[in-house]
Amino acid sequence: MLTVIITSYGNRPYLARSIDYWSRSPYKVIIADGSTRPWSGTSHPNINYLHLPTPPDTDPIADYAHRKLIAIESVTTPYVAQCADDDFLAFNGLRRCVAFLEERQDVAATQGWGPWFLHDEFNLRWLFPDFSTKPIEQAISELPDLRMKQILDPFAGIMYAVFRTPVLRDAIKLTQGLTSELMIELSVSISSVITGKFISLPCLYQAREILPSARNQNRRRVDRWMKEPDNTALTEKWIRELAVYLKLKTEESSVEDARSQVQSALTFYTSRLNLIGRRNFINNIPGHLKHAIRLVVPKPLLRIRRLGELPQNSYSEYPLSIDSLPHKDDPISLNEAKADFAEILSSIHKFGPISVNR
Repeated sequence: MLTVIITSYGNRPYLARSIDYWSRSPYKVIIADGSTRPWSGTSHPNINYLHLPTPPDTDPIADYAHRKLIAIESVTTPYVAQCADDDFLAFNGLRRCVAFLEERQDVAATQGWGPWFLHDEFNLRWLFPDFSTKPIEQAISELPDLRMKQILDPFAGIMYAVFRTPVLRDAIKLTQGLTSELMIELSVSISSVITGKFISLPCLYQAREILPSARNQNRRRVDRWMKEPDNTALTEKWIRELAVYLKLKTEESSVEDARSQVQSALTFYTSRLNLIGRRNFINNIPGHLKHAIRLVVPKPLLRIRRLGELPQNSYSEYPLSIDSLPHKDDPISLNEAKADFAEILSSIHKFGPISVNR
């Protein structure tokens, strides 16, 4: 019923952890590896490894999108999900998402929620959402133009959701040539809800690792990327292709009308980015001050302080209870989450703090 696509490039320790984890899953897995040398580790019957080395002088992000396309063209199951090689998707959470899509033919994609974790040389720390303030990410309007705006407020990055395979296949085709990771994520979110609705489920679905390399030029704000002279033609081509796709899937009278709908959604998103940017700057003033202190306080002193800190969230088992919002009066959901968390935790401990040791 479900295939999981994993893209990798040069992250051998992470790829080893990922293969070990997914070899225990009931799902088909396709790994699209852009590394120069092929993987030489143990093979597993449910994992199809594709060695697709990135050609020299090729933009790595554009090739990343191309490898996704090659992988999804070989998917034969009705549902598909993607996972980064440094993250985890929960086995029971995936099953719940597939069951939901089986019931709701009007939904194009769905996913649950998940914590973040940081594994360094000191400890393993978890960051769980505050469910009392966490916004509900969904796009449930009957109208595609409204769904495009709903998926952008707040922005629901649904790159790693469970999709109907034709929906994600079309979405990946529309990302070809893009050289920004965030643009690829934006494109997948917008094009997917052109086809159908997106609904979040209250189940443990993923665990994502916080990496030091998360901030780079390929993840700069999409509105700034689109305005750069080198990206103007590529942006225009992408918007037009989205408009053609919107017209194909809806009753828009012309491509120009559809283009106006796409442009309206992007303008709306840019205004939200500017608002969030100003709000975050004000809220992060204490953080800016702490960063300034780090510039003048000797690193050995900071290291001593950090070594002396006791982690408050280094969980040895799933920390939520039957009274928590995701599992309210649903003991089956809670037990599934406990099993998924234990599986993920076991894999993390087995391979240690990769971001430090690699």
